[in-house]
Amino acid sequence: MSAEASAQDPKSLMSPAVPHVTGAFLNPEARRTGASNALLEALLDWIHTCGWESATVDFETSNPEGAGFWLGPAGFEPLLYTMVRRLDPRYVSGG
Repeated sequence: MSAEASAQDPKSLMSPAVPHVTGAFLNPEARRTGASNALLEALLDWIHTCGWESATVDFETSNPEGAGFWLGPAGFEPLLYTMVRRLDPRYVSGG
């Protein structure tokens, strides 16, 4: 698990002044052991020590375990939705 506080993609609504939790992944054998909660608590303690009052995270909607963690015990709340539409060939140049 890691966090960064740097310039974000200009299309993003995330503020560069707010740390963003990135790269959260646990091996399957470490899941449901409390490890993710412990890692997140340590990370949030560090974020708070640095003077920030909030943090952001994003996860793939195709990851129900991630959604269960971030929207459940991790305590994050939805702020915005980003959606993707795959274009069919009639919209693609030369299609």
